[in-house]
Amino acid sequence: MEKNNALIQRVYALTRDMIVLADEGHAVANDDGCRLLFGVVQDCAYKIRMELEREKEAHGKAASAGE
Repeated sequence: MEKNNALIQRVYALTRDMIVLADEGHAVANDDGCRLLFGVVQDCAYKIRMELEREKEAHGKAASAGE
């Protein structure tokens, strides 16, 4: 479980970096293609974050059930 939690934390850090990158990309985008690309990156990051939250809740419920 310890390794799993460490990997989940790494994914969280990656999503944070993706969101920052997308924000920076939007600020300097010169055309619609670039804006679209950074929008996709941002959207994917938020979708991954939602899955992380679901997994976090599932882990919490599993821990509570084991008490």
